Amino acid sequence: MERFRNILLYLDPAAGKCAAYERAVRFCKRSGAKLRMVAVVPEVSVYLRYPQFSYPSLEQTLTAEARDGLATLAAEAREAGVDVSTRVREGKPFLEVAREALSQGSDLVMLTAEEDRAFGGSTSTSM
Repeated sequence: MERFRNILLYLDPAAGKCAAYERAVRFCKRSGAKLRMVAVVPEVSVYLRYPQFSYPSLEQTLTAEARDGLATLAAEAREAGVDVSTRVREGKPFLEVAREALSQGSDLVMLTAEEDRAFGGSTSTSM
């Protein structure tokens, strides 16, 4: 268990405690690893940035909600004795998770597998 020291957990904080969150907290408690939780807010369409369609607070609202959700989950993980930090990124989830893992030197990336119902397989983020 000592080989994993930095765990990255990608999750949707609006979903609350999911199986991946529970497993990551248990794993970090047993191994003493640090947990980094990341949420990714999708980029607002370029069309929504035109003045006539502008939603100036949309990005800020989505980011604030993600930050608050992560803070709640992080507080629970800290109560369980886990060293945890959080980050909200903006962009495409599969790219931002990879960037976060590389920038933090993550040994392991955990996430809840998402099913792409339209094509019957996993999403690009899960893959």
